[in-house]
Amino acid sequence: MKKISVLILSLSLVFSLASCSQGEDHNHDHDHSGETTVASSHGHSHGVAPVTTADSLSTGMTEEFSADEDAAYHELFYDKNTEKYENKEFTKKGTFAILRDAYAGHDRYYVWGYGDEKKDCCYQWEFVMPEGADVPERGSYIEIKGTMKHSDNALDKYWLENVEIVSVTPFEKTDYDIDFTTMSPTLIRVQMINMFQKAESFVHNSIRVIGKTTSENTLSDLQGEGSWSVHFAAAEKALEAEKTVLMEGIFNESGADTMLYPTSIVVEK
Repeated sequence: MKKISVLILSLSLVFSLASCSQGEDHNHDHDHSGETTVASSHGHSHGVAPVTTADSLSTGMTEEFSADEDAAYHELFYDKNTEKYENKEFTKKGTFAILRDAYAGHDRYYVWGYGDEKKDCCYQWEFVMPEGADVPERGSYIEIKGTMKHSDNALDKYWLENVEIVSVTPFEKTDYDIDFTTMSPTLIRVQMINMFQKAESFVHNSIRVIGKTTSENTLSDLQGEGSWSVHFAAAEKALEAEKTVLMEGIFNESGADTMLYPTSIVVEK
């Protein structure tokens, strides 16, 4: 994915997606009983964030796992087997995400999933939202049909056009400006690059993110792959490393050393 790779290299970040073995498609609607899904409660102060605990943390989203989709994604964008996909109609299922593209000045829409249940690889298909359609809530599970087209307007030159939204399983409505919990690891990286390099477009934006602590003020991806990390201002007490944390806060547009001023921190016991 050339544009994404160039953006990430410009920040000296590592952009790598693990290859996964091919297999059958699996759509998992996980049972999250016994888990705590933390709802919105963000504010706009820069005070010291309170820290609470929960028995278990979960985004609550329905997730899609498909080795076949992951293989197709790599075949199109990495192997450049465009003839197999261009002008063909496809059905895609997965989590709905919105990327705020500050370079282009508009939102981009994606349906994404994981290559396997290890979650060490992911894929994301950009698509053109049908004109006049009700935009789903971020994190909703959607099924779409569309035609794969080459376009200079697509972030990576290919997206689905003439899209029909077949079905939507709604996710909870949130009022965060940027909700990383609803994005794939790749989309999180791209969104962070937008925010670092176009900080003026994200002034005072509210953020929600879930990840694991790697230090008392750094949060990284849940899988421990190092695909992204967020530095945040000090909480009311130091956080232990290797803890799953759901954090809400405000974007710090003044510098990349501390990206987030937390307003709420929930730590999994």
